[in-house]
Amino acid sequence: MTGQKGSEDLSVTVEPGTSIILPILGLHMDPKHFPEPERYDPERFLDKENKNKYVYMPFGEGPRVCLGQRFGLLQIKVGIIHIIRNFQVTVSKKMQVPIKYSPFYILLYPKNGFHLNFHEV
Repeated sequence: MTGQKGSEDLSVTVEPGTSIILPILGLHMDPKHFPEPERYDPERFLDKENKNKYVYMPFGEGPRVCLGQRFGLLQIKVGIIHIIRNFQVTVSKKMQVPIKYSPFYILLYPKNGFHLNFHEV
């Protein structure tokens, strides 16, 4: 659960064995939690005091958090360092802005691809 307060009383019965899928992307893209959610703004994550930790969950949360979280973050950091050291990266003219995401994938996947140019430095 996201820990939000409901605006009305609801009574929901979930039968044992029922699967519940939370739309995490819906939380990540909700302007109520992240103003202008499609705008690149890494500073929005700096103020951890006033953020609900259950609103942004790229690796899940709690006892079933992704086992590969630390390894995945380390891989991303090493990859970005390698790219920054060895390439100048520019956006290709083929890149569609703003990015439209395909609804047919579990993970975020741009509908028309993600086009960048890499020039060795």
